Amino acid sequence: MRDKLALAAILALAAIVRFYRVDLTWFFLDQVRDVSVAANIAAGASFPMLGPRIGWTEAYLGPLYFYVQLASPKGPALLLRPVGGSKRTRP
Repeated sequence: MRDKLALAAILALAAIVRFYRVDLTWFFLDQVRDVSVAANIAAGASFPMLGPRIGWTEAYLGPLYFYVQLASPKGPALLLRPVGGSKRTRP
């Protein structure tokens, strides 16, 4: 019982921190695209074989970028860190 109460308190605190001032949250178009593709993968609607375009070049990341995002929103940043990606991820 005590464990369940502690878990409920942690989840409530996490929800408050996450949704406090949600009106100040903003997303760039590439983040919306990535989440949309990941949601389509989770729903079984699509299974991309090519990842997102890299900047304004003709190069693309692999599809693993989208599949890693299913596990964690910060997954792609952690995946790209060893190859010179951002050292800091935004919350």
